[in-house]
Amino acid sequence: MLDSILVIGGSAGIGKYIVLEALSDPYFKKVGVLSRKHSVSLDELVSLGANVNVIDYNNSQLLESHMTGYKVVVAIHNTFGDIKDALAMIDAAKKAGVSRFVPNVWGVDYEVNSIIPWLGPRLQIRQHLEKIQLNYTEIILGIFMENITRSGISGCNISFENKIAIFYGDCPASWTHRKDGAKFLVHKLKTETGNNTYRIEGDRKSFRDIVEMVEQRIGTFEKTATDNVLEKYNNVQDPFDCMAGLGKAVSNPNGQVLQPLSSPITVESWLNDLYE
Repeated sequence: MLDSILVIGGSAGIGKYIVLEALSDPYFKKVGVLSRKHSVSLDELVSLGANVNVIDYNNSQLLESHMTGYKVVVAIHNTFGDIKDALAMIDAAKKAGVSRFVPNVWGVDYEVNSIIPWLGPRLQIRQHLEKIQLNYTEIILGIFMENITRSGISGCNISFENKIAIFYGDCPASWTHRKDGAKFLVHKLKTETGNNTYRIEGDRKSFRDIVEMVEQRIGTFEKTATDNVLEKYNNVQDPFDCMAGLGKAVSNPNGQVLQPLSSPITVESWLNDLYE
C-alpha cells in the first residue's frame, strides 16, 4: 500500500495542495513535507498533522534519511536545465527504499515539445527512473490555470493595469487548476502499479478565448493576435509562448486527455471567483 507520502517542496503551489489532499484522506497514514526554508505555511501544515522538516536539498545523505519510511516521494523542484540535483534526489529515494517517485513534470507534454530546451531534461529524469527501476507516476496537465493572470507566462502577454494583450489567437491550450492536479494524483496513488504517465486537463480554451473572457469582467483590451511563431521563438523569453504558438500547449496534442476526476475547475468558474 502506498499509504505514506513525502512532498519535497510542499509549502506552496501544487505541492501544498498535494499535502492538504493527502492529510484529508484517511488512506494516508503518514504525510511529510520537506522545505528549504521555514514559512508560515509550514506552521499551518504542522497544525494539520504533517511531519515537516527544513533541510538542505543538496545534502543527499540527509535527504535519504528523511525519505526513509515513506512509500511515495513527490518532488516539486527545479527540472529545468541542469538536473543533477534532481537525479541525486531520485537516487536518494531509491536508497531510502521508496516505492514510487512522482517527478516534477507538471505542465505541457515534454515529449511532443522537445524543441523547447528546458523540456529535454524531463525526459532524462524519466529515463533515469527506469534505469534504476524506481516506479514513477507522471502527471501532465497543460498550463496551471492560475498562470492566466501572470503576464507573459502562458502565451498571453497581458497587462491588466493597462488593458493591453498580445497573444496567440486561436491556438488551444489545456488549463488545469493546481488543486485538481493534486486531487488526481492523491486519488491515483491508492491503486498505482508499474510506471504511469497521465495526461489530464481541467479545461481547454484558446488564448483568444481567455482574453475575451477577462474582457467580460474588467473591460475591453487593446488586443494584438500574432501568428509569427518562429520570430517569437527566436526571441523567446518564456518557453510557454513558443509552445502556445506551435499549438503544443495542450496536455496531449496527439490524443484524448483525461478529466481530473469529476467536476474540475473550469476557466470560467476560476475567473468568476477571481473577479467576484
